[in-house]
Amino acid sequence: MKKKYKWFLLLSSFIFPTFIFSIPFNLHSPIWESDQLHDPWGFRTKMGDRGVFVLPSYIQDLDWPTVGGFKTTNYPLYLFLFALELGIDFEKLLGAKGTSLYSDFVVHNGASPTQNYVKDFQGFDNLEAFSLVQLAELWIQQDFLEGKLDLRVGKIDTYGVFIYTPFAQDLINNSFSQFPTILAYPSYPSPAVGIIVNAKPAKWITLRTSIFDGSTAQNIRTGNLGAKRFFQNLGKHVLLLNEVNFFWGREHYFGEAILGFWGFNGRLVNFNGGSSGKATGPYASLSQTLWKQRKLHIDSTQEFKPSALGAFSQWGYVNQKISGAKFFLAGGLKYKNIVKKFDRDSLSIGATTVYFSQSPGSSFTQSFETALECTYQIKLIKGVLIQPDLQWIINPGGEGRRNALVALLRLTVSI
Repeated sequence: MKKKYKWFLLLSSFIFPTFIFSIPFNLHSPIWESDQLHDPWGFRTKMGDRGVFVLPSYIQDLDWPTVGGFKTTNYPLYLFLFALELGIDFEKLLGAKGTSLYSDFVVHNGASPTQNYVKDFQGFDNLEAFSLVQLAELWIQQDFLEGKLDLRVGKIDTYGVFIYTPFAQDLINNSFSQFPTILAYPSYPSPAVGIIVNAKPAKWITLRTSIFDGSTAQNIRTGNLGAKRFFQNLGKHVLLLNEVNFFWGREHYFGEAILGFWGFNGRLVNFNGGSSGKATGPYASLSQTLWKQRKLHIDSTQEFKPSALGAFSQWGYVNQKISGAKFFLAGGLKYKNIVKKFDRDSLSIGATTVYFSQSPGSSFTQSFETALECTYQIKLIKGVLIQPDLQWIINPGGEGRRNALVALLRLTVSI
């Protein structure tokens, strides 16, 4: 057994996980909802009652760069991700109140359409990564004060924890889920070892702070590492993420505002070949339900799944001397439960723009890159989602390439 996993195996000998969410590309809602997954002979429900959860998932993308970019292809490009998630609610299992652990083992392979074809800066497909087989997550969480405070420790993917924007969750362009102005953001394909403290002093506010191994900013793949590097000179590669979330209208017109600030303390190479010792930047997000269907509008004998329309905006900034994207701005709309005969569907549109660094030594000849995306997601049967997607990318990579048109088709299967 490799040494880099010893720390995690030691933890797992004491505790196993809890309440878990779908992998970073599915809807960010509890995966154990009865209408989302198969429950043969009630087996999943029975296991859940005992605090044990297992979820295998498979995501397959077909990407087809048809116009512009670096080069096009006459056939779709294939890439996939397999994930095996394990959770055990330790309170249900052994009566240890508020204690839980979560693990996620992933395998990814396939084409690299952004890197080899379009060469866009933001990454039009958030499934794309280097080939990997890794224990992506293994963390322990302990709740305190009746759930008003919790502590999470281990190897963590921060998607769904920091900068999570609910109305942007279906969009496939990478910038909607990982702000390009945040260096070393610990998420797929490079989650990292860290500690998160989350406080909920009231229903309308959440306070969150964390400390992570930020070695990704120094071109080290933290997703392949265990805890050893976290404890070695952490001050030279530490990433701090801090965030406050404000909520309103939870029952009707849900809204959320996120204000965050991150900082990295470590040596970074500038465009001119020099180095910088620190990097910091603010970010923000706003989500608001614009309209929601009332129950009286449909036949009362039907199961009520209200249609709803929501909007979002996102923003981020960082010092242009050490980052290609000095400024980031995005926004969009999501309309869900459109066709009543379908169990679940949603239509999302979004636009995301990065403004490139003009610092001496940077290679950008254009000032910005913009991606326009339209995507439709539909649940065919329990555990199976299909999602066609279309993106128009303006100034891909900011280096004078032709505008690109990319078609995608995503299939997600959760057993």
